[in-house]
Amino acid sequence: MVLTGAHYIYIIFMVIILITMILKKESVVPCVLGIFCLGLFFTNSLVGALNGIFNSFIVALNELGGVILIIGVMVALSKALEENRAIDFMVKPFAKVIKNPTTAFFVSGIAMLVMSWFFWPSPACALIGAIFLPIAIRSGLPAMGLAVAINLFGHGLALSTDFVIQGAPSITAGAAGIPVESVMTEGMPLFWVMAIVTISVAFYMLRRDMKNGLFEQELAVARETEMEVKEVGAKAKISVFVVAVAFILDIVGMYMFDLKGGDATALLGGTSVALLMFVDALSNPQECLDKVAQHIIH
Repeated sequence: MVLTGAHYIYIIFMVIILITMILKKESVVPCVLGIFCLGLFFTNSLVGALNGIFNSFIVALNELGGVILIIGVMVALSKALEENRAIDFMVKPFAKVIKNPTTAFFVSGIAMLVMSWFFWPSPACALIGAIFLPIAIRSGLPAMGLAVAINLFGHGLALSTDFVIQGAPSITAGAAGIPVESVMTEGMPLFWVMAIVTISVAFYMLRRDMKNGLFEQELAVARETEMEVKEVGAKAKISVFVVAVAFILDIVGMYMFDLKGGDATALLGGTSVALLMFVDALSNPQECLDKVAQHIIH
């Protein structure tokens, strides 16, 4: 294979982008500059290069638009469930089995995994963290331990597998030009090896630090603090039941009608919008129209 000028430009900017990532900086500017240089190389025109920058955004929007929308709808639905305390009711069964740091670590992580599959890791992280933090600390797990658990299970394992929303696999599949299901099935060995290794090592290091007394002062203060008990009303329980049944039916429908990729995302997104309107109408009948719009904007 003979390398052309375009290849050299691509390689140079990929190295620059890699360096920015190592330095933990945003890589948007190097990407834009790289697109500009490639546009200039192929069009030999300043106007063409500038057009290429904007057109690249259009291409990205076409590829990622569905993923962006489904995440937005899921965040809106999670916000509605948070306001009527339905989230508290959803995680209540998990909280009952937390007795010590080990169960706190893995139960909160599993709860985060399940929530992330349906509501995406970012909103699920805030919800699970706020609800499980006082329970975890009272059981002897420090705040850092909870943060490690919910991020490894959520932004790690859930975002890698993501077989419900299929947002992350869609991005990889679109870039590689292969079907979404190929990414999900062929990548499973990698995902699970990654999850087992990282979670096991993180848990071992956390237990080692706890044994060395690193979090003793934090836990001692937390044990003296009274934990607030939140009451959950009938509306929250109805919301949880309807949401759970709707998503279960969606999963059944995906398998029955062989819906994959964009079709599966569309089914889930449409169901989520309907659920959002139902939850807001149930919780705030008089303000339903405004509430739905506010949650979507959020």
